[in-house]
Amino acid sequence: MLTLPCSISEFARLVGRDRKTVSNWIKAGMPVVGTVKQGVKATIDQPKALKWLYARERDMQSLGAAQLRLLSVRADGQALDNQVKRGEMVLCSIAEQGISAIATLCVSRLEGLPGRLAFEIAAESDPDTINAMLRAEFDAIITAVCRATTDFLDSLKPKLDS
Repeated sequence: MLTLPCSISEFARLVGRDRKTVSNWIKAGMPVVGTVKQGVKATIDQPKALKWLYARERDMQSLGAAQLRLLSVRADGQALDNQVKRGEMVLCSIAEQGISAIATLCVSRLEGLPGRLAFEIAAESDPDTINAMLRAEFDAIITAVCRATTDFLDSLKPKLDS
């Protein structure tokens, strides 16, 4: 599973503590990405570190109940943010925009169908030819809807720095 790591300073800001405290937590076993070496900056696995900190603080009973709830909420919020960044979840408003655009495309293409084919069908007496004309129009509509859906889904893919 992909994690979104952060620096000691970023993690300290996230939990409202100083860098020294976070460094002490790392020494005490807080999860980090890779191995911690002298002179190398540690990279913190946010979801795992928040869960570790929550369990540690709960076990040590050094935080009040309100602070524990806040820490839990921050961990949940960070997990949700990470899911959005990884493209595992999208906001309802974004999904609604994409679905609305695709529905609008379907409606406009289907509403235009009679106007595009009326004269051609009226002039044609062969049922197989009429069937082929209708099938071509439906195929074009299906292709347009598939293309719009693919474009929408591609726009949702996360654009993380490599």
